[in-house]
Formats: sequence, structure tokens, C-alpha cells
Amino acid sequence: MANASSKARRVAFERSSSEIAEAPEIEKAVVLRSDGAPKNLIVALERLALANRPASEFDNFYTPENKEFYSKTPYYKLDETRREIRLLKVYPEKKLYDQHMIDHPEWNREPSHILYPYDPRKREPTIACELVDTTPLSRVDGTYHALSYCAGSPKNVKSILVNGILFNAFANLEHAINCTLEFWNSKNPGTDLLLWVDQICINQDDQVERSSQVRLMQDIYRRSQDAIICISIYTPPTVNRYYQPNPEPPEKATWLQYGLHSRGSASGLSPFQDIDLFVRESIKSKNVEALADMPSCFNSLYTFLSSPWWSRAWIYQEFIMAPRAFFVFKSDAVCTVSWAELSLMFEGVVKLKEKTLNDLTLVIPEWIKARREEEQTENALGEEEKARLMLEWNMKTKEPTLKQIEELTSQMSSLKPLLEKADKERNKLLHTGKTRRKFAEEYRKYQREVQIIDDKLISLRKRLAEDIPNPRQKQLEDLRNTLRALSKAQDSVEKVQKLLPKLRSSMEPVDSLRKGKSTRRRVFGLKEVLDHSRRCQASDPRDKIYAFLGLADKGYNIVPNYSWENTIVHLLLHTALKIIAFEGSLDILEHVRHGREKLGHLLPSWVPDWTSNDSQLFADQFEERVTQIRNKDGNNEQFQASGNEAAKPKFLKDQSDECILDMKVNANFVEALEDMEGSPYDESALQTFLTPSGLRVHTSQVAACGDEVWIIYGARFPMVLRAEHGTRYSFISQALICESNEKISDIMFGSRMVELEAKSITIV
Repeated sequence: MANASSKARRVAFERSSSEIAEAPEIEKAVVLRSDGAPKNLIVALERLALANRPASEFDNFYTPENKEFYSKTPYYKLDETRREIRLLKVYPEKKLYDQHMIDHPEWNREPSHILYPYDPRKREPTIACELVDTTPLSRVDGTYHALSYCAGSPKNVKSILVNGILFNAFANLEHAINCTLEFWNSKNPGTDLLLWVDQICINQDDQVERSSQVRLMQDIYRRSQDAIICISIYTPPTVNRYYQPNPEPPEKATWLQYGLHSRGSASGLSPFQDIDLFVRESIKSKNVEALADMPSCFNSLYTFLSSPWWSRAWIYQEFIMAPRAFFVFKSDAVCTVSWAELSLMFEGVVKLKEKTLNDLTLVIPEWIKARREEEQTENALGEEEKARLMLEWNMKTKEPTLKQIEELTSQMSSLKPLLEKADKERNKLLHTGKTRRKFAEEYRKYQREVQIIDDKLISLRKRLAEDIPNPRQKQLEDLRNTLRALSKAQDSVEKVQKLLPKLRSSMEPVDSLRKGKSTRRRVFGLKEVLDHSRRCQASDPRDKIYAFLGLADKGYNIVPNYSWENTIVHLLLHTALKIIAFEGSLDILEHVRHGREKLGHLLPSWVPDWTSNDSQLFADQFEERVTQIRNKDGNNEQFQASGNEAAKPKFLKDQSDECILDMKVNANFVEALEDMEGSPYDESALQTFLTPSGLRVHTSQVAACGDEVWIIYGARFPMVLRAEHGTRYSFISQALICESNEKISDIMFGSRMVELEAKSITIV
């Protein structure tokens, strides 16, 4: 039914576009001026650091300066109709520049001293590689590895020798190739490595080629043998290689072996396959020794997830499309882990419940108390048995030995009074130096004699005591070892409890990657993947959209355009229009976040700002509220507040700014928000309002009393709008309407579409 409804709305939308055909708002609403974007828009974007950078000889794709490299014309033109790409053949050894040139005489275009006079880059070992040019993608299917890395600053560069010409690569790219090469050489010594690397394999000096290759990137990663993902980044040797420095850099043995291999749990699972079950088993069996390594393991995993790679925009497509993924990273040595292994860890952390850790914090002190009581009991029993054995020993010991102890003890008793007397006299006669020296010498003599006798007694008693060990010594040692393990486990649990929120927070961008990979889908809804882009970072804000186009249906028909005139504001408007046109609905309104950070005042209120990293709190809480009410109501019917009515939007340009569009829609008024439930200062992003007829409206906390609830044709949810002037409104948020008893209102399923007459309103 849902599919039929969607098709009906799509057809109706296409039929309604006759007006659009006469004045094609969808295709030509956002027209790029030949003389560039309006000056006031450029100034506003510059203040927000979101303006396009001026074109220059080296600033394309925000890459390092390579004027000298491009002047040598190392690239052949790619044929877009044949879907041609370039690959990079990487040679197995790093060598000095001169040695590479000897090994490859075909590269010697000019004498070294003419080509690079006094160039310091020639003085250190360099990676050497060669371009494999003009290769149709269909001919290299599954033969190359696609490299994924975090580019970093274009001012931080390292040299790579490409076809005999020194190339200024991102330092992180050189580091990534180094790590990959080390991993490759360990498996395939002496053989060349075939890579696809964006910065080198795409001619960054050619904007047309760049746009063309961006459209191919989905297939480039999909047709690779695997994606090799470098998590670590280049830093000087004195600085930790990880994004957030860790005093103990994670080694594979610390977190990978611990996390992936069973430590004798009853279920046979490794800790991170089901860490919650693992901890509960430890509680049940009182086996806490295995938990001692948890903090270092969690800390290492957190450091791993703190790499800037996870938040880059392009990695979503690269990771999802690749048939397999391997992560490489370098601490003291290069380590590797497959996604199949790593995903087990992530799933284990997700499953770990706070209650399980809390239970552990309660039972460990009880175990410690019980073990200490056992230790005291064992020690008392041991001393009692030892005293009995000592008595038996004394009765059997030879007379001379006992007599020797008695004599030494007697001598000690007679010497101590003399020592005390000498000490007192010495302190009294301080006025006469000669007398003081006399008593000092006498004191030292007695002191030496006492020390000699005392040493003899200690030695003798120790030797005699060692002959009779504590009968409970082994039990005591076992108990003390257990106490030490319990104490360590207690510290471990406390550390994990502190670290777990940070770890889970760092997993937010990873979670959508994990879900996307597990679905095995290769085509996603554009709104779905653009929601993920909000969490991502990109040097060019337009990449927050372009980086995800390869995952979406081609029918959206959005073509990457990196021209100077195409600002991020133009692109966001254009993207919204394309989504509405392709989907035939206004469900895009569900993805608008009110108060959209930087670009909110530059966009119409109905256009989502996909570059904004506003909190997902409202979206998450709204979805949770819908699920709770559905479960309570037992109604799982698809929401369709506007019934089968199609979206019939018209787009009107603002006279003062040609790139700002108002959207004219058909809609039915429901009611105004009258009273607010609860405090407006709650930290929740949700707010519940009451209407005059007693309806309960769950919507954003940004809404206010007096705002109006409307059903917009082509939208699934009712929408909260704010009156501006006459029939002009600004968009606030979507809404869930319930009856006074929290039963889902029939309005959510289209009942008002029969009862009310449509009105034409404008959303600005």
C-alpha cells in the first residue's frame, strides 16, 4: 500500500508540473550568474568561512602546491565515455632520488642538477611510483587497492616520486602509502603494489576531469579488490601519531588480541563479541582476573576511534562501496585489522549495559570483604599451627642451640642498661669536651656490642623460623593474589565506567557506517545519507553533498559543479529542489533543523542545511517518542497526514535576492498551539503542546504558543509553522498529533484531508 501511495503521489506530482514546465522552477530556480554570486552573499559566506576559494594554479581540490609537477605534463587525457581512470604502481622500496633514477633510466628527462638544483627532497629516501594511465575501469576490475586516508592540511607535505618527477603529496597520504607498502611487503615481498589514490590519480589541475572522476568514485571503490584505510596520521617522530595523543599508544596485542580472542568464557565468546555476557559470566563465576585488561583495551579502542578519518565526508562512500576493508595504523610498527574483526568490537561495546557494570561495582567490594575475612582466618590458623610446631621443635632441639640463644639474650639484657647509662652521662656532660669524647667513645663501644649480639639473634631466629614454614602459606598467597586481582578489577571497572560515555560518543559516526555496511545495499535515499553528512568534516563544504551522491539513486540528477559561482547556498537550494522533484513529496521538511547554525539566515526556512552539525537530539528524541506511542497504541500503520494528495509546490524568487526562494504550497490548517506542558527550560529537545480542542502535539522545543499546525500536501507528518505576514509562514518543525489519552490521532492518517478545504500558503 505504501508503495502504491508513493507512486500515486509521484504521478500526481509529475502531472502538476505543467505549470513548472511553463516556468521551470525545479530546473532553473537556482540560476548561477555568469558574473558570480551576489556580492552580499559572498561577503556573508566569507564571514562564515564557507565561501568558495578563488581558483589558482594549485588550489584545486584544496591540494598542496604542485606547479612544477603539472608543468611537466605527466598526465594523459582521460576519456569519460570509456570510463577511464588512472592507477598508481608503487615500487616496493624507498630509496634516494638518484638511486631511483638509476633504476628507471626512462625517467631521466633532464640531468638531476638541472631538474632539481640543490633540492633537499633528494636527500632522504622517497617512495617511487608510476602512473598507469588511461585504463578503462572495466579492465581492472578487482586488481587494485583503493586507498582511503585523511588528507589534512595542504601546507603539510611530503615528497613522492611520480614518473621521475617529485610530487608534493599530503603528508598524511605519504604516511598512508608508507603504511600500506609495509603491510603489502610483509605479504608480497618484492612485488609492486597497484593503488588508486585520489590526489595523484586525478589531475587536480583539471576541474573538468575532477568533476568527471568524482562521479566515478562510487564505481572506483566498488570495483577495487579492497579499500585500505589508514587510521593513523603523519606527525614528526617526537609526537604521537594519533589524533588525540595517548601516553600508551595502542598496540595490536593490547586491544586486538584481547578483544577478539576468547579468554575461557563459558559461552566461548571473546570479550568484545558479547562483552555484556562476558562480564556477567565473570560475576557468576567470580573470575575477575580477565577483566583487568579492560581499561587499556577500551582506551586503545577510543584512541583508534578518535582518528580524524572517521569524520571525513568522502569516507562514507569509500567504505560502503568497497567489497572489503582493511585498517592500517602505525604505532611502533604497522598493524592491520579487517573490518570483519573490528565490527565485532563495536557490536560488543554497543551491547554493554550500564546495569552490568553497576552490578560489578556492587559485588566486587563484597568479594574483597569476604576474601579479607578468609585471609585473617587462614593467617590465625596458620599462626596457631606454627606455634604448636615451634613448641614441638623446642622440645626436640639440641641443648647447645637453646643454650646459645639464652646466653645471647642474657648478654643483651646486661648490655642495654650500660648503653642507656652511657647515653645519659654523655648528654649531661656537654660542657667539657674531653669528658664528652670519653663517654661518646664508651657509648659507641656498647652500641657496637649490642648491634653484634642483635644481629646474631636475628640471624639465628630467622634460620630457626625458616625451618618451620607457615602451614597455610600457599592458601594465604592464593588469597592475597585474589585480593590484588579484585582490587585491580575494581579500578578497571571504575575506569571503564568513566571511559564508556566517551567511547560511545566517539562511535556515533562509526555507527552509521556500520549500519550502512551491514545492510548490503548499494543505493540509498539521498536524504538518508545526507543526514550522515551532518557529522562529517570537509575542506570544501560542497563535498558534504557531492561526497554522498554516488550512494544515491541516479534519478536525483545532481551533477558535481566546483565552479566559483556555485556557492554552498546555491547548492543547498538546488539539492532541495532536486529531492522534491525526484521524490514527488515534501518529506524533505522532516530533515530541516531549526536554528541551523551558520547558514540559517541565508536559506529559506524549508531548506535543510546539510552542512550543519547541529545536534541530532531532536531527531533522535522525536523518533523515540513516536516509537513509544506506537508501541503503547499498538498502531503500526504508516503515517500519511496528507493522504494521497501530491505535492504541488511553486517556487517564487525573492525580488531582493535572486537565489532565495519562497515555496508556495497547498495546506490544511489544523489548530494553533495554545498551552505548553511541562517547563520550557527542560533539557529535552521535545515539547508537548495542547490545542483548544484538547489535542496533544509533540514537536520541537523551538515551537511556541501561538504557532500553527498545518497539513501540507505531499508531507507525511503535520508541520508546525509560524505566521509571518498574511499567508506567509516560516517553517518550525514536524509534529506528532495525539488525542488527549495519547492515542494516535486519525489526523496522522489523513482524516482531515476529507474534512477541510485546501488553502494556498507560502513558506519563506
